Amino acid sequence: MIKWAVVFAFLPVPAIAQHVQNGGFEMMPDTGSFRPLFWYVSDGLLVQPSTEQPVEGVRSLYLHGNFTPSAPGHLVHNDTSRYTGLHKLRVSVKVKVDSGEAGVELFAYSTTDEGGTLNYQVARPQGVSQHPGWEELVLTCWVNEQVRSLRIGLQLKSTVDLLVDDFSVQELPRKDTPVASELLNYSDEVLALITEHSLYRSTLDTAVLRDELLQLLADGRTTDDFQQVANFFLKTIDKHSFYWSKAEVEAWRGTDTDDDAMSGSEEAFDFPVTTGHLIGEDVAYLNMPPFNSGNAAWDTHFADTLHGLIRTLDRPGLKGWVLDLRGNQGGNCWPMLAGIGPVLGNGVCGYFGAGEDRSHWSYGEGRSSMDDTVQCAISRSPYTLHAPDPRVAVLTGPATASSGEVVAVAFRGRHGARSFGSATAGYSTSNTNFELSDGAMLFLATSVYVDRALNPYGGAVPPDEVVPKSAEGDATLDRAVQWLRGE
Repeated sequence: MIKWAVVFAFLPVPAIAQHVQNGGFEMMPDTGSFRPLFWYVSDGLLVQPSTEQPVEGVRSLYLHGNFTPSAPGHLVHNDTSRYTGLHKLRVSVKVKVDSGEAGVELFAYSTTDEGGTLNYQVARPQGVSQHPGWEELVLTCWVNEQVRSLRIGLQLKSTVDLLVDDFSVQELPRKDTPVASELLNYSDEVLALITEHSLYRSTLDTAVLRDELLQLLADGRTTDDFQQVANFFLKTIDKHSFYWSKAEVEAWRGTDTDDDAMSGSEEAFDFPVTTGHLIGEDVAYLNMPPFNSGNAAWDTHFADTLHGLIRTLDRPGLKGWVLDLRGNQGGNCWPMLAGIGPVLGNGVCGYFGAGEDRSHWSYGEGRSSMDDTVQCAISRSPYTLHAPDPRVAVLTGPATASSGEVVAVAFRGRHGARSFGSATAGYSTSNTNFELSDGAMLFLATSVYVDRALNPYGGAVPPDEVVPKSAEGDATLDRAVQWLRGE
């Protein structure tokens, strides 16, 4: 027999606006521009009004452009309304593909006053609509008083040739309905980990947390329902914690496909690796991308390729190295530290936790370690630079996040290292991963980053030297090279 617990709302909340400004694209500016009012249109996206079979009103919007998954186009509406209490929203849009396969996604993205992300949901065409020739994309998302802005729109990832109409946001009715005992037990499993290990546990009220989670899970029956609300719930606690389903964990570990993937073979390795080149003949440049894998063989491959690149670029007479982390949004820090080790140098380079029980990070002989436990090791003899302990210019920016910030902090306080650019994204907290009873995983912020001089972070990491953006060229890279050359 299934047992239930009934969930009740805390407080009545006012209804919110159930429309999108110019969601039907009926309003165009008087300037002669085809860009609809209240909408942002990214570069490269051609838009113009169309009177061909609009869903409602007298026109729809025609979109055309050539995009890729790594360089997508966007049509975005930004709502900065403030909300009271918790609301579940239904976001929808109608699309009509004129030709080919449209790589189009509907998204909803909410941010907080602190710049954190509370929600990121996507939906793809399902081929269902009451209007002939049109498909409807639908997603649900949550908002509360922490939301500063809610951005909805389309993300375009291929060559697109389509019509768009009838963007809509509607509040779904609050349900005071039971949650199945299976889901209650699972929720309590997650809450126990949060209240015991969260970095912010001293500020959390367990009873309030549980009530908030059960409101989100109203009418939920299985752990699949938990997955739909987990990351919104975690982001109301802190901006770095997150939840992965069992399928996401298996993909991360490389155990979800074939034997090659399970063995971590190079053929199955599908991640960007560090690239680099010489600037003149006296400066070596490295661009380290994000890398998120839980597969030991893939981790080693990432570190091996970086050692190999360093070996290729190194030569007598180098004045220094540039390490560009401006696009490194994080992932797994241990392959990054093992790979950059020859440039970083041997020894302790940082810590997780500001107290006496802090754990240290270190590099030595091709291995990155936490305390005395090796986390990642290269598969060959470690490389030693012609000139060990070189001068290093580290480039950071607002997209440098999480494990990217680990690498940035590892160079803080190191003799001969200096950082340039702008402050990082502010995810300088360590996530401990806890495997759950169904094979899913909770990644929970449990401590802050601390540099080798014992300076704690926990937020954005400022550069040693702020370099304003320039209209032309790369001012941050230019300034870093000047410093390395002593100019």
